[in-house]
Amino acid sequence: MNELNEKQKSVVEILYKTYNSETVTRTQINNLVADKKIQNPNWLKTDKYKVSRGLYKLPLSADEVVTDNVETEQSKSQAKHCCFALVLLLGGKLNW
Repeated sequence: MNELNEKQKSVVEILYKTYNSETVTRTQINNLVADKKIQNPNWLKTDKYKVSRGLYKLPLSADEVVTDNVETEQSKSQAKHCCFALVLLLGGKLNW
């Protein structure tokens, strides 16, 4: 995490662990604020972290980003194998 104080790092960590994503929506942030799990991170809801309307990129360290990407690739691979097995079970043919 770059240039963040301890409170900001804590907020980023809670958001990342809660939503397991490099990006969070304004609604997701506001839900955690409403549940009193974090204080409102106005610093995060700025143009510096804005990806698109209501979507913000968490300032994560390189290690966390790599871990998230590996899990995503593994999930895609598992989904592909499940689809393949389902097609075979249903007697379908694959034209990949």
